[in-house]
Amino acid sequence: MRRILVIEDDRAAREVITRTLRAAGYQVLTAADGGEGLVVWEKEQPDLIVTDLHMPNVDGLEAIRALRGRGATIPIIAVSGGDSHLSFLALESANDLGATTVLEKPFDPPQLAAVVARALGD
Repeated sequence: MRRILVIEDDRAAREVITRTLRAAGYQVLTAADGGEGLVVWEKEQPDLIVTDLHMPNVDGLEAIRALRGRGATIPIIAVSGGDSHLSFLALESANDLGATTVLEKPFDPPQLAAVVARALGD
C-alpha cells in the first residue's frame, strides 16, 4: 500500500485530505508543519507528500527546499488556498523549488485523488 505524508497545519483540512486519501486506498501519515513533516519523511520514507504552503514554524516552501536540497526525488503536491495574489505566488514558487504539481484550494476530493494518482503514476 502506498504511503502519503500530508503536511497541513489546519486540522479540519488535514482531516479532509486524510479521509480522501484513505478512501482512495492509501495509507496516510500526517504532520502539522514542515519541520514535523521533514522528521516524518526521514523516518517513514513515504511515497508522496501533499503539503500546504502557508504554515507556522517551517512552511511548505521551506520543506520543499529542504527535501530537494537533501536530494529527495519524492513526488510533492503543493497546495495553497484562496484567490489572493500571495497564494498564486506561493504556488509558483513551489513549482520553481521542485514541487511535482500544485493544487489550489479549495479542491474537491475526487480532484485530489486524481492528482495524487497521476503523481504516483497510478
